[in-house]
Amino acid sequence: MDVPQKVYWLTAGMLIDPPQYESELWQYIGKAWVRASHLCAFVSDRYRGLNNDYQLSAVTLSRLIELLAPHAELERRSGLVTGPMQLGENVHAMVTRLGALATQEAAREIDRLRAVPALGKLRYALDNARYQLQLKQREDAFRFPSLQSVASVLANQGPANVTDLAALTLDVLDQIANKIRRDNDDGFRAFWNVESGKPTGKREENLCRDVLLTRLRFALEPFGIDCQPEGDCANDKRADILISYRNEFQLPLEIKRDDNRELWGAVRTQLMAQYASATKAAGYGVYLVLWFGKGDLPATRDGGKKPVSPDEFQTRLEALLNPEERRRIFIRVLDVSWPASR
Repeated sequence: MDVPQKVYWLTAGMLIDPPQYESELWQYIGKAWVRASHLCAFVSDRYRGLNNDYQLSAVTLSRLIELLAPHAELERRSGLVTGPMQLGENVHAMVTRLGALATQEAAREIDRLRAVPALGKLRYALDNARYQLQLKQREDAFRFPSLQSVASVLANQGPANVTDLAALTLDVLDQIANKIRRDNDDGFRAFWNVESGKPTGKREENLCRDVLLTRLRFALEPFGIDCQPEGDCANDKRADILISYRNEFQLPLEIKRDDNRELWGAVRTQLMAQYASATKAAGYGVYLVLWFGKGDLPATRDGGKKPVSPDEFQTRLEALLNPEERRRIFIRVLDVSWPASR
């Protein structure tokens, strides 16, 4: 057999019996992109693209993308369709298919491809595939609560799922915010370094976290909800506060002072990428900013001037999320500013 015939023969075997023929096929292809193109042509032309009539493994899709992308026209253009343009369409289809697998193996392969320098032009497509993969995993993992769980919620007992846990936590945070501003114990003082009754500067983030942790525990522990500082999340990352219920589901909280230089981006780079991605969190998380009102916020990321109030700040942070993300990622800006009259 010549090269195309050999590739077609092994591909047919792989589609029928992947465990036996997949490794043999890739041993023959190796790093030869021309041989990989024959595989791509076989599955795309004869089977009308990457449809559901058969399954290509995450490894096979990933290797095809890596070998073929450098030789493809990845930017879609109008006009006569050339060979590189068609190859580019096939590569984009394989990226989409890789995300649709929604397996841990597919996630690992996407992450591997994102780290390959030669695939820079595919970064947006790979990022979108990773996002769609996470959405599908969450949808597949969703289960309606049992009647007993619903009854417990209606009886004002423990949360039934991470959605319920998030709603309860947000309600408690809103109550804490109201008490800090309105109670007669001057709760805002706990977030400042104070000498002779006057503020000398903001307290460290970890000390501010501990103040919130104490208040959260007081409100949530009666429901059997645990609150821990520096809680372990996915990939050995640690959220500022991890709220969990019976080790069944959890809600990470990331806390930032308003002068933190990572303030505008940490909702994605930390909360979403490192903490909310944990299986038990199911994509849920709370991004909590402490508003001190001193005007020393870092430069904005949305092109506007610096916010002048906690409400404006929260609205603009929420605007950085798309509608789907706002269903699971919640922003709160806690006003701990020192009143001008004191």
